Parts: sequence; structure tokens; C-alpha cells
Amino acid sequence: MRVVVLMEAAFQIFASNLVTAGKHVGIELIPFIVPNDKVTKSLQDKFESFMSKNQVDTVLVINDFKNKNEYFFKESFFEKYKCYLWFWDSMHRIELKKDRLFKYMKVSSFEIDDVKYAKSTFGIDIDYVPLVAGDSFCLNPVKINQNRPIDISFIGLVPKNSYRLQLLNRLAIHCKEKGYNLKLYGHFWHWNNWYQRVIGKIKFRLRYPVLAQYVENRFIQPEEAVEIYRNTKINLNIHIKEHGSYNCRTFDIMGNNNFLLSSKQKEVNLKLVSGLHFATYRTDDEFIELIDYYINYEDERNLIAKSGGEQVRSIYKIEHFIKQVFE
Repeated sequence: MRVVVLMEAAFQIFASNLVTAGKHVGIELIPFIVPNDKVTKSLQDKFESFMSKNQVDTVLVINDFKNKNEYFFKESFFEKYKCYLWFWDSMHRIELKKDRLFKYMKVSSFEIDDVKYAKSTFGIDIDYVPLVAGDSFCLNPVKINQNRPIDISFIGLVPKNSYRLQLLNRLAIHCKEKGYNLKLYGHFWHWNNWYQRVIGKIKFRLRYPVLAQYVENRFIQPEEAVEIYRNTKINLNIHIKEHGSYNCRTFDIMGNNNFLLSSKQKEVNLKLVSGLHFATYRTDDEFIELIDYYINYEDERNLIAKSGGEQVRSIYKIEHFIKQVFE
């Protein structure tokens, strides 16, 4: 089976792991990357030529993406190709049309709440297919007593005035008081040009003077993320409020025997147990309490990390789920 995977550049970091997963199960996945929020006739023509050149008649669309006025995947494409759709973001965060959803041969989502939402809003049945660990996050499991110089780390998008931002600010103040080595990576302010990089940094420091001391405002490639996770005692996953399921970072962190502290999400039928494979918190106060607890109880932390890594490598790699998108 040969499939072109149509995705925006924002998801390009997943492309290589997706291709590798496909090879493991006999599916050749060929990425076609589109610039974010860009829909032009020339790009659509290029996509058609790409399909023809590769002699492929099957497409997996990652989110049904569009610009303000037009979907990239044209109506005529539904007549030419076998089309599948996999949501890597919650459906209610994306502008969708009922008639388009029914034109896909199958629709899947990483978000369990989308199953009910799709049925009640659009009258369509979709499958829950979690987005789990890529191969590169599982290749080099950490030995149980390996030194990890970073106490706590977080990688991710941190929008202005978000819950993530407020919780990380509280954490930074706590870490300064305790002397913990905290590292925060990701998008905290815009960096598209010199003005945004410089002025944004100044404004952020003025508003969050303690938090700013721990922030590296830059994009982290998957290869670097692997090493950050491996060198961190407590890796954080703070889900956004709009997501009810565990996201891919959950599995990516755990894949190499790295300890994960995550916000509590809906487990659905996942065989992951809090306290055995990872740790979870429900409130901000519990979040801080568990940081202190697992910093001090190294043996327990390492045993949980090892158990979680073994579980992810055994049943929660992308190769274990990719076929479900087409069945």
C-alpha cells in the first residue's frame, strides 16, 4: 500500500517517524508538506503532479486544513483519490463542513471527545486513533541509574495568557525558592522578525521576571527533544484545556524510560496506569507537591520511568496504530 500524507508544515516534525512506522507494517507513506495557512492554485497543482509522479491514488489528510476562505484539499480531489482523514487536533478547534467529512472513506481523531462531537454535530461516526510515540523516541532507553542533570523540563507552545503560562510561572517561582534546575523550551513569544524577538523578550521579562530566567524561546527539533527528555529527571506534559485525551508528547517522553508528570486526561482504553507507568496531577497544588515528591524519591521515579518506557515500546508506537486509520 502506498499513501501520500498531506500535512501542513506545523506537523512536519512528525513526518520521518510516520514514514518509519509505515515501513514496519508494509505501508509506504510519502509526505507532501504545505506551508501553514497557505492555499494556492499552484500548490494544489503541485500536489496533483506529485500524486501522478508517485503513481499514488490514496491520500491521508492530517486535519482538513484551509486558509480563511478555501480548503487545500479541493472537492475534485475526492473524485480522483481514495481519501482518509486523521485529526491531530481537536475537531472543534478546526472549521469543518459536514458534507466534506462524509466524502472521506474514513475519519479518525487522536482526541476521544471528538467521537461524540462528530456524531452529535455532524452525524458521522469516527474512530479514536491515538497519536503515540515515534520510533526515534524509543531507540535508546535510559539505564535506570543514569545521571540526569536537568531537574525539570517542559517543551511546547505557551500562548499569551494561557493556563500553561500561568502554571509554568508558578513553577518557576517555586523552583527558584527550592533551587531546582528548571529548563523551559518552546514558543513563549513571537520570533518572526527582529522586532518580535527583541521587544517580545523585553515585554516577557518585565511581566514574568522569574519565569523568563528559565525560558529558551526557540523551536526544538525532535532529535534535540529526545536528548532533553533523556537528561531530565521530571518531564512535564501540560495539556491544553481543549484536549481530553493524552497527546503524543505523553508517549514520546516515556519511550526511552523517561519519567513523565502529566495533567490527568481521559485514559479511554489505554493501558497506562498513573503511579505505575507515569504520574498525573489534577490540580495546580498537586502539581507542585508531586514535583517536590519525585525530586526527592529517585528510586521510585526511576522504576516508574522504566515501567512506562517498556509499556510504550511494547504497545504504544505509531506502527501499532497506523493501520487503523485505513481499516
